[in-house]
Amino acid sequence: MAFGSPVVPKTPETIALHYIDNLDAKMEMFARGYKTAAPLVRISHNIL
Repeated sequence: MAFGSPVVPKTPETIALHYIDNLDAKMEMFARGYKTAAPLVRISHNIL
């Protein structure tokens, strides 16, 4: 296992906790990315 415990979870509760923790970490990465990312520039396609 690359990120978490070196031991594979053995009970359903620990497996659920593993996935919840992994999801929480990914959501935190997205939240930090949205806070630090530059705003997108809207491009108009109405050029004639």
